Amino acid sequence: MATELLNNCHFDLTRIKKLYMATESCQTIGGALTPIVFPVNFNTLTGSGNSIIDATDWQFVGDYYYVTIGTQIIGFKEIHSVMDNITFVEELIIDQRGRNYLKTLTFELNGMDVVLINELESLGLDKDGKYAPPKTLALLEDENDQFLLVGYDFPMRLETINNAIDGENNNIILTYTSISKTRARSIT
Repeated sequence: MATELLNNCHFDLTRIKKLYMATESCQTIGGALTPIVFPVNFNTLTGSGNSIIDATDWQFVGDYYYVTIGTQIIGFKEIHSVMDNITFVEELIIDQRGRNYLKTLTFELNGMDVVLINELESLGLDKDGKYAPPKTLALLEDENDQFLLVGYDFPMRLETINNAIDGENNNIILTYTSISKTRARSIT
């Protein structure tokens, strides 16, 4: 049995205006960035019913949002080529494994060019999906400037990558999924 969940706290799932994704923390060991440690430890806002993640030190630099969540500084890269082609669905699944939440993020990167190839490389992929996709954390921004953090407890994983080449359109559709015991959470 699956039940689609609509809104999450103050987040409006009807329109996602920006997508940010992260695969590495900003801490370094021996000069190399370290992977994000999952599950991401975090604090919640007091009086929020433990649903809103408290993030600090938001800094927007270039295409990155640098955010401190718990003890990790995470650099979320804005994925520019998606425009309005982002969908996020969170479903409650009750089966023999108990209650789980399936989160599915699908977005389309438009126009095969250098920018699109750079977007794919920032996600750890090439246009054919040949690189091993890393564990991913997603930050969704709705049209009310509210943020939703997806994959903090069990990371988002690339499920499918499809080329949608049709005439002059050279698009790539990526679908990420995460299934866990907890819902995606709003973040401040």
